[in-house]
Amino acid sequence: MNERPTPAIEHSAQDQRARLARLLQQRIARPKIAPLSFAQERLWFLYQLDSSQAAYHIHIAKRASGLLDIGALRQSLDALIRRHETLRTTFDLVNGQPAQLIASASSASASGAYLALSFVDLQAVPDDARASLIQRIATDEVRHPFDLVHGPLLRVTLLRLDPTEHVLLLTLHHLIADGWSVGVLIRELATVYESSSTGMPAALAALPVQYADFAQWQRRWLQDTSGADQPSPLQQQLDYWRRQLSGAPALLELPTDRPRPAIQLFRGARQSLQLSRGLSSEIQALSGAADGTLFVVLLAAFQTLLCRYTGVEDIIVGSPIANRNRAEIEGLIGCFVNTLVLRSDLSGNPPFRELLERVRKVAFDAYDHQDLPFEKLVEELQPTRDLSYTPLFQVMLVLQNAPMPEIAIPGLILSPLTVERAAAQCDLALYLFEHAEGFYGYFEYSSDLFDAATIARMAGHFARVLAGVVAAPTQRLATLPLLSETEQEQLRAWNATQIHYPQRTTSLHALFEAQVARYSDTIALICEGSGFRVQGSGVGSEQLTYAELDRRANQLARHLQALGVGPEQRVAVSLARSPELVIALLAVLKVACSVDRASSRRSTKASSRARKSSRARKRVRSSSAPSRAALVACSVARASSRVSTRASLRVSTRARSFSGESAALCAAPLRCFAGSPASLRRSSVPL
Repeated sequence: MNERPTPAIEHSAQDQRARLARLLQQRIARPKIAPLSFAQERLWFLYQLDSSQAAYHIHIAKRASGLLDIGALRQSLDALIRRHETLRTTFDLVNGQPAQLIASASSASASGAYLALSFVDLQAVPDDARASLIQRIATDEVRHPFDLVHGPLLRVTLLRLDPTEHVLLLTLHHLIADGWSVGVLIRELATVYESSSTGMPAALAALPVQYADFAQWQRRWLQDTSGADQPSPLQQQLDYWRRQLSGAPALLELPTDRPRPAIQLFRGARQSLQLSRGLSSEIQALSGAADGTLFVVLLAAFQTLLCRYTGVEDIIVGSPIANRNRAEIEGLIGCFVNTLVLRSDLSGNPPFRELLERVRKVAFDAYDHQDLPFEKLVEELQPTRDLSYTPLFQVMLVLQNAPMPEIAIPGLILSPLTVERAAAQCDLALYLFEHAEGFYGYFEYSSDLFDAATIARMAGHFARVLAGVVAAPTQRLATLPLLSETEQEQLRAWNATQIHYPQRTTSLHALFEAQVARYSDTIALICEGSGFRVQGSGVGSEQLTYAELDRRANQLARHLQALGVGPEQRVAVSLARSPELVIALLAVLKVACSVDRASSRRSTKASSRARKSSRARKRVRSSSAPSRAALVACSVARASSRVSTRASLRVSTRARSFSGESAALCAAPLRCFAGSPASLRRSSVPL
């Protein structure tokens, strides 16, 4: 997320940034042992949990075509290590606290301990096997763990394919670099290499500060109270984030292919995404017309997709920000990146254009409070912590709309090489890049949770949501297109479950009686005392065969007839989930009445109103039902003299209604649980 906030927002943060500027102008005398920045602290802690995972390894792979001077390459790397302290830094405990241990430039260059340069000759490998071998070497290099104590934290591998073709692999630990740093490293490496190969001095300006200075300044600035009658920057930032994240959900539960592991393993994979040039142009146009930014449009569309997938209207997405808001630190290699927690309200099924306004405010407010380190935010808010997922957010959106500058080296052509690192920092992350041919990118996902096919479908769904919002920005979120034509056809096929039941000539209770005649001794209903229990546990369970269920239903039907209930009348049934409920439903059908199922959770006043509205004349209590079960109210009203097998039965259980389930009473066994939703299951007994 590289877009700058509006001038008004920049001005609102001006006073806070001025304090940082004052600190930056005061070069702090510091020893060779320096404290960690807040971002480094979190990465160091994650390393202690698992030093082998590669989710926080940064890799650069470049193919170099032309005559490569290996000696000049080594000299260039040595020069960068002398220039940037982070490239000669290791990490260890000092007085019980993690610290940066910075080697001097002279000792680092003399020992060579801070540069691991490996050379692999692949000239003898056949062409048809070379590509797969390059990928295997590159992947192994990315996954190989670092030693934070002894270093080095920069590894370089050079693969020679032939005298004019090489592959350069650079791997750094996130503790000493970030995405911005990659551009700095490549640009300066090219500049110094050109100078080394030609014998000319490198045209690089001296660095005014180093990363360790920033780490100290950051801590001082957050506690700075030099502003007259103003709280510290830390307190100002925390006040906003506490309000913004109050009551936020701890976990966004996406539908996964596998259960979440007890410990996050950071194993991952990628699924590519390419948007057409036309769609990309329309997205750009929408961002301008909606008085927003490109990032806001993409974030709103992504959060819409997450809402549609989960049914959750309170969506939180993390997004990195460069955090290089001073000229003094723009040219440094180091871990400056911060992460913003973007929480959007999608309630009320708003039009997408209205959602854009909501998301725009969320994003710009976050820009205005971007200086609080994410790690400090987690420490202060103390959210629910679980080793199986990241705190505050589990989904990320990364937009890189500042293209990497083209690197020109005389005699060499550098081109990117894609390497699969098989790691993921969170459940799901969407990386998008802007290009003249349209937006492209990839979904990075936890392979412990998702299958590749699932994420491939998600990529298609995201593209269709974007197409829908640019076509009609006033569409409400729930009506935006999501499924492809093939998926819609498949959905229709899955739901083509209509079954022909005899109608007009055979009633529902007659179908049940046919089952009784065929399977009289087969278990038809199982009810277990309270809560869900495993069938056959024998704990407080009651079982009825078809014959017994039919006998008891006939008994109640005769009793209803004795009360004056007959055809073309309506019977209101209000009973707890129990065998008596099933018996009552069957009995009502047997006397050719229709059923009004009333919830047994109704209050006494509500039940009274229901009886009065139906002009009930009789009340019958079930002596065998639990005392909390309500009554069977018999009322006279005109109704169909024959019960339809399509829509005559309506049984309400908590939040769900089952209408027209004619097979519910005909397929056996029917298993119900007192105090819990009834579970209707088909048995192997055919209709």
